[in-house]
Amino acid sequence: MNPENPMNPFKAAAAVLLVAVVVILLTTIKNIEAVVLGITVLIITSSVFTYAASLRRRNNDRRAAGM
Repeated sequence: MNPENPMNPFKAAAAVLLVAVVVILLTTIKNIEAVVLGITVLIITSSVFTYAASLRRRNNDRRAAGM
């Protein structure tokens, strides 16, 4: 941890709250496999779109730099 930039207590509280919500949801949901599949598909889809946007940005930057 960087001493000049200590962790915000609100961020820590939000992280703990998020973990608590995930634990509560996983214990109450009956069809966990479908939820895990949906989350996995969402993560992969967002990763692919982010990667595509990164490639487009890199190509535009190279074109603007005249490379």
